[in-house]
Amino acid sequence: MAWGFEFKSDERMVDFFPEDEISQLKPPQGAVLIAIDNEYYTEPIESNRWKACLNLSFPDTEDKYQEEAFNETDAAKIIKFMLSFEPVPSYIAVSCLMGLSRSAAVVKFITKYIYPECYNSKFDREYRTYNKLVFKTLEKIWKRHK
Repeated sequence: MAWGFEFKSDERMVDFFPEDEISQLKPPQGAVLIAIDNEYYTEPIESNRWKACLNLSFPDTEDKYQEEAFNETDAAKIIKFMLSFEPVPSYIAVSCLMGLSRSAAVVKFITKYIYPECYNSKFDREYRTYNKLVFKTLEKIWKRHK
């Protein structure tokens, strides 16, 4: 089961998951979700179980010239979404198809720049699978924002 840890209310956590595990999660009250897919969503995914949900659609590519690749508009949406909460959500979930690359890049960005106090059990210095285009674009927009 995806929920492989005991959530402690005094911790702030951010985690990434494959798309098929999101439906198994039992998020704590006030948790938020960023859901990434390759196809357009007609309705927000899992919105009834989350305080807020941001649905995005972009392919898992590091080629910024590929059609519909992650771009500055997508990055600005993520940053605006994450900064819209007061207080900081106790739990932030990010999902994409495989839960390895795009979602990991968003989590790396959130834990490095927006909420460094958030804990992530999967991310360490050796994790290299994250999508570099997603991370670098988020980083670029964040530096402009600051």
